[in-house]
Amino acid sequence: LPSVDQTLVIINDQILTESMVGKIAQRLLASNPDVPPGEAGAAALNIGIRRILYLESFKRLGLEEGLLDPQVANRIQSLILEDGSRQRFLEKVQRDGYTSIEDFQAALRHQFIEGTVVGIVSGTIPSPNEGMRKISSPTPAAMREAYASNEMYRKRPAEFEWATLKFLNDPTMAPAADRAAETLNRLGANLMSIPSALAKADKVTTFTEIRPGSREDLKKFLETAAPGECMELSSSVSGVIQLVLVTKRTEAREFSFPESQLLISQHLTKIAQDNTVQAELTLVWQSAYVWITTELPWLRDSLEMTFGEGKSSEEAYEL
Repeated sequence: LPSVDQTLVIINDQILTESMVGKIAQRLLASNPDVPPGEAGAAALNIGIRRILYLESFKRLGLEEGLLDPQVANRIQSLILEDGSRQRFLEKVQRDGYTSIEDFQAALRHQFIEGTVVGIVSGTIPSPNEGMRKISSPTPAAMREAYASNEMYRKRPAEFEWATLKFLNDPTMAPAADRAAETLNRLGANLMSIPSALAKADKVTTFTEIRPGSREDLKKFLETAAPGECMELSSSVSGVIQLVLVTKRTEAREFSFPESQLLISQHLTKIAQDNTVQAELTLVWQSAYVWITTELPWLRDSLEMTFGEGKSSEEAYEL
């Protein structure tokens, strides 16, 4: 007998089912295999519900999903060009946990929906009906209080981070030696960013200290190299090319209030923007018809605490 796909949540006319949450969880586990399955399931449920709320807000702001079709198509075409072929793109999508290109398109559409809603309500892109929303700048008094109460604005600890980038021979890709050499050369010529270099590798491992017993040439490089500097490390494993890249190095120092003002202003503005996004999702939640399966009693209270101003109501979920 075919299994029944249980409905977990209904918000207005949108439905979140057990299989939908399962697909999101599978993708999370594919990209983060160290995450416990239980945590992946809870995270997937949260993602599914927030996707619904963002879509409801998207429509409430006077926007139509169809307007995103060109953006989604253009982004996918750009990704195909970056990967060199449609087949490589599909293989990469599958490794990231997507079961089909349609599955990836749906996730990409959700990203555009969320980005549009966040941009409009936080005042960084214009609304079709209201123009650009205004987010108040932090007052001098608020900035002074933040500087006095938060040590992060007054002191910066020393930071050091480096990574090994492994390139493996794969018949579907260019030889490992060629890809590693291109990455090394482009970094040396300042033609590639650190994130781009990390993305080129087949496997990346990060460290925050020089390990005891490290080879002398590696130790010397790590003690002096600046962020973005890279060296090739000989490997005893056949077919594996390994690069070492310093990704972060900062010295400990203290900051005066004038030196910290820009950072404080940016942080407080970001907090204000995040609060407006949360307020928007709360408004959507409180004005929507909501039903939640009785098999997840903890979810009802959790969502009411997040979006319902801490009020839990049994009546709000009755059919």
